Amino acid sequence: TSEGFPSISLLISPRGQKIVKDLGLWETFLQKAFPLTGRFRHLPTGDSVFMPYGKKDWVNYAIDRNTLADIIFTEAKNTPNISLYSNHQLVSMTQGVLCFDVNGEIKTFEKGDLLVGADGANSKVRELMKESEPSIQIHKEKFSHRYTQVSLSMDHVPKQALHAINIWPRKDHCMVGMPNSKESLKCTLILPKDVTENSDSVIKFIQESFPKIYENLKTENDLKSLRFADLNIIEMNSYYEAKSNTVLIGDAAHTILPFMGQGVNLGLEDVGVLYEYIIVNKDLHDFSNERVKQ
Repeated sequence: TSEGFPSISLLISPRGQKIVKDLGLWETFLQKAFPLTGRFRHLPTGDSVFMPYGKKDWVNYAIDRNTLADIIFTEAKNTPNISLYSNHQLVSMTQGVLCFDVNGEIKTFEKGDLLVGADGANSKVRELMKESEPSIQIHKEKFSHRYTQVSLSMDHVPKQALHAINIWPRKDHCMVGMPNSKESLKCTLILPKDVTENSDSVIKFIQESFPKIYENLKTENDLKSLRFADLNIIEMNSYYEAKSNTVLIGDAAHTILPFMGQGVNLGLEDVGVLYEYIIVNKDLHDFSNERVKQ
């Protein structure tokens, strides 16, 4: 996560659960995740309504992003033929060589047969792909809202909220909360960008929009020091570049607004689909075409 910015809670739906199971991490995952069986809508009137999912037996899971990353990286460390390096920032890619900035020192690595860029919304791999293949089109758009993370204790929330994705819908903004422990929810607060310009307007806006839980939020969080992040939407016409044999997955290829609950699931699904293409040596142009449609 970004320095000083808290890890968010992720919503793992069945499309993302599949790759967790395929990796053999399901039992470990279940020990850290919270099962969610529906949505809990917290209305402006103060009323709360639980809405079960439309599909029978449909269960989503809430898990902290850092916790999920730790589960995956622990498995990677214990897997033969995988080498892990930290604090390596990609700088350039030339003639089959990857150059990294490592604490101010440039280190080089042989590129290998296939480069998979999974380096997030600000992907350096995507930038280098574009330089190598000008026909790749990248559309970037800044969303009109920004987001931050806040904690909310269960003191003034129905206990059933512990088993649901919690939504505080308002006219042009909202808050989405998922269980972080049995005592609290970790919430994503999405506010109009102009509101987030100074702390006084943020506090006033929260107080007016969420009066029933304002005191709870004020007690659990330093509202004067909330840090808001921009939301960027990225779309591409191709996730694969043949000349350098480079492919993008996850937020490096496509971003989805975090409160939609699908970004991480698409990324996990990318991993599973890419693996299926690689083991049967299928054309990665076809992988790109398939995933762009998703």
